[in-house]
Amino acid sequence: MSSRTSDVELYRLVARELDCTAITARKYVDAIVEVIAKEVYLSGCCRVPNLGVFDAKEIKEYIQKQVTPEGDIKEYIVPEHIKPVFTACDTFVNDCNMRGVTKKYRKRAKNKQLTVRDLERIAKADAINRLKNVADGEKEQAKADFTTRLKEMKEQHGKAETTE
Repeated sequence: MSSRTSDVELYRLVARELDCTAITARKYVDAIVEVIAKEVYLSGCCRVPNLGVFDAKEIKEYIQKQVTPEGDIKEYIVPEHIKPVFTACDTFVNDCNMRGVTKKYRKRAKNKQLTVRDLERIAKADAINRLKNVADGEKEQAKADFTTRLKEMKEQHGKAETTE
């Protein structure tokens, strides 16, 4: 797995996808987060199409004990609060894997009833794999060119030493 995407990088990616500025993309992302937070707080649930469901889990007030650096035990009261719980939908799971992996997808594939989104995902995955193969081919060619150039330089250096 790669490292996490920073906030700024996420805004740039969204901006590229929407063909807008990073500032506009930030406004969109912030608005979506705000709507989700309000819905979870007010209704206890927020369904985001093609992403999943955010549910509210109520955590009751409890006492937490911690050991201080001096070795004393200190008690803290953790207030009652709502903890959001995210459950990804099948579409999002399939999109993250760049191929159909869920039971619903396999059933659609078996019955030859793939959706437009399924077909788009397959096409996108093929395009990405082709780009990877081209990039790998270019890397191999660059390695071969480098090796050839290195041999030439060694030969020229060896000839220069013998003539002196």
